[in-house]
Amino acid sequence: MSNSKTKSVVFDNRRWVENKNRVILFTEAFGKISVYLTGYGKPVNHWGGVFEGGNILDVALLKRRHGYIVSGWRKVFLGDDGDFLLFLIRQIILEATCEVVPFEEPNGNLFKWAVWALKNCSLFSACVYLSRLIYSGGFFDFTHSAILPILRKNFREYLSEKSEDEIISLMRYQVKSIENFIGREIRSFRIFSEEFPKAKQVF
Repeated sequence: MSNSKTKSVVFDNRRWVENKNRVILFTEAFGKISVYLTGYGKPVNHWGGVFEGGNILDVALLKRRHGYIVSGWRKVFLGDDGDFLLFLIRQIILEATCEVVPFEEPNGNLFKWAVWALKNCSLFSACVYLSRLIYSGGFFDFTHSAILPILRKNFREYLSEKSEDEIISLMRYQVKSIENFIGREIRSFRIFSEEFPKAKQVF
């Protein structure tokens, strides 16, 4: 048994069986992994509610033959769910990454972009990140002239000239590429598309 520390992004947290939750982490050192937290859903527990989607943590992990055990953690960044639309943008980032990234294949560069996108959650950061995710996944369409510039160093200047509607259109293309690759819907983007016109002024 070995004990390792690594930075991680919480992708998902769901009840697995009675008194135990399955949490998907995207870690800098080990890639995407599953951990199981006993007692997480109880009103009183020692997890402090920090293993929720979008939170960024330093975690200590014990490696066992059949998986990992969380032996310690420290808060790095906790997502703010006060804005529903920003919550949905964050969910798009999390859901898409969780679907594309394979288990236990470290990708330090993509991890850094994911941390950046979550800490600076916006339409802009999501659009930039999804291009990086698609490129990393190996199914980037280099013939799409509107997407390719997002991978370049001057992506900030390029996207600053785009309207919000144009950025959302780019995101639709990105999400459709991901959906075609994984063979299923990115549900959070559908919900976002339905909700965005109702509160466009937020952006």
